[in-house]
Amino acid sequence: MADRATINDRRTVTEAHSTSHATVVDAALDCAAAVIAAAPTVNLACHVDPDGDALGSMLALHHLCRANGKASVASWSEPFVVAHHYEFLPGLDT
Repeated sequence: MADRATINDRRTVTEAHSTSHATVVDAALDCAAAVIAAAPTVNLACHVDPDGDALGSMLALHHLCRANGKASVASWSEPFVVAHHYEFLPGLDT
């Protein structure tokens, strides 16, 4: 059984790792936001034969850009045939 000091040391290391990871993620997100803000147009693409996750995330970012006044183009490979169960996704026609 671990003694109390060992458990506290592990918590400290875990908390420090979580904090440093959060700092790195925050910095990466800030950098991505700055690149998007500086771009005249955001061009988005997804993989071949996109599934719901690929289409949904790409279209969500597309709509987020447009809602904030940023020109955005969402594209996918041709020929593209959307599966019937994804036809409800807004923006497939843009």
